Amino acid sequence: MRGPWGSAFEIDDEKGGPIRLEQRDASTFEVKSRIKFDGDMGLPAAKYPHITDEMRRKASVLEPGETSDLASVPSFVRWFADPYGAY
Repeated sequence: MRGPWGSAFEIDDEKGGPIRLEQRDASTFEVKSRIKFDGDMGLPAAKYPHITDEMRRKASVLEPGETSDLASVPSFVRWFADPYGAY
């Protein structure tokens, strides 16, 4: 993965590994890789005490078997990828 956040991701426990996907239908893809973000989420515990360690863990890992249309941005990662604007 290239770009400013590339080094913050582990794909199947490797930095910079390829993300494996399988197309299920015209608009649905199944994630075949474990994707983990281990960078700074920008949510300091002192400012956001209601965010638990479990919530942070769930927001930072995408497990194999989850599906996506590869266009929608889940609410828990909007801190990272705004659904609007140029990329």
